[in-house]
Amino acid sequence: MIESECLVVRSYDFRETSLIVDLVSKELGSVRALVKGARNPEKNWTAHLLPLSHIKVSLYPGKNIYLLGNCEMVNFFSSIRGNLYRLCLATSLLEIAYLISPPPHQELFSFLFKTLYFLDRNNNSSLSLFPVYSWLKILHFSGFHPELKKCVVCRKEEDISLYSVKLGGILCEQCRERDQYAIRVDKQIIGVFPILSRIPLPEIKKIYISGRHKTRLRQIVYSHLLYRLEHKPPTLRFLEKMFLRDE
Repeated sequence: MIESECLVVRSYDFRETSLIVDLVSKELGSVRALVKGARNPEKNWTAHLLPLSHIKVSLYPGKNIYLLGNCEMVNFFSSIRGNLYRLCLATSLLEIAYLISPPPHQELFSFLFKTLYFLDRNNNSSLSLFPVYSWLKILHFSGFHPELKKCVVCRKEEDISLYSVKLGGILCEQCRERDQYAIRVDKQIIGVFPILSRIPLPEIKKIYISGRHKTRLRQIVYSHLLYRLEHKPPTLRFLEKMFLRDE
């Protein structure tokens, strides 16, 4: 038996009264668990197992799936649930983390935990760079962070003007033939990349970048993210359609 803090990614009805839940666990990473009788009125854990819930659970290894025993609610993040954009952002980040980083990673869990608390408590904060910032962080903790300081091929720092999704980083002009589909970028975007990689979450509102450059920056990081995912999570698809439009 393993006791762990978890963030609920999604849940599915199973048979008459049970649920299957996908979790990002502090101790185990991405976990799928069966919760027997979760929808039984006497147990009534349905609210505890809604997406975004921060819970403490007991997990028992099964043959192909974990069994979830005790379940204690830590935070429901009610303010996030009251805003469609924040709800989509938060849920999509958990779905991405579940898909892209299955092994246990306490730094990733800590980042997701702090991010949900930030979204829940800072209703008036600007979130224009928040998706790009969060995607870069998840990619970093999962070992897929793009190369943003030197040419990914020759390691040169000068004459950088392209970004290769396939190669996973920036390219100089001399290496552009290595990826004919490389995206052209300018110095302002290249300069923002390392800042976003190291700045604390509350400080991203201080970064100024024009609407055109912001859109280009988001396109690049989003393309890099999708290249590393097996498929596009449903909430991310909805977020893209409804909110991630060119500015």
